[in-house]
Amino acid sequence: MEFLKNVFGDKALTFAEFSQAVEADGKIKLINLADGGYVAKEKLDKKISELSEAQATIETLKGSGEDVEKLRQTISDYETKEKNRADAEAKAKELEALKARFDPLRKDNKFLNEGTEKWMFEEFSKALTLEENKGKSDADIYEAIAKDKNIYENPNQLFRSPQVGGTNSPKGDKAYMDDFYKGNPFYKN
Repeated sequence: MEFLKNVFGDKALTFAEFSQAVEADGKIKLINLADGGYVAKEKLDKKISELSEAQATIETLKGSGEDVEKLRQTISDYETKEKNRADAEAKAKELEALKARFDPLRKDNKFLNEGTEKWMFEEFSKALTLEENKGKSDADIYEAIAKDKNIYENPNQLFRSPQVGGTNSPKGDKAYMDDFYKGNPFYKN
């Protein structure tokens, strides 16, 4: 309060004298507390402390930016893997449904081999998508593909194989095999 002694001295002052003395001193600043022009030292110290903590947090997060990018990339990778898994699952369900339509069509017939069965399934799958087959039953499409093709085993036929050193066929080994496997799409003559 010593600073006020320089303004008042030992006497009482009028408002005009007081205003003149404050301006002449230059070190005294007067504010209206009701206008919010003053902040208590405790509040100011608290805000300075909070600001320092926030700046430290910002600096820490700047350093962990790489970690955030790695995390984003990991999430992106997982999303891609999940999408691929879901697509594969949907494709497997679609294939299973198509197989359920295909299997009963061969009835009690047994394919010559796995390759023949695979070929027939692929041809059946392709044929289902063709515009010309719209409205046809699965059995009609299947029969059209299988017609005149030697794709099933003959349960009543004994195994015929050329003998070593020749065949009993008057046509020869090659002609015998050509005749036996005619219509089989996997036999190359």
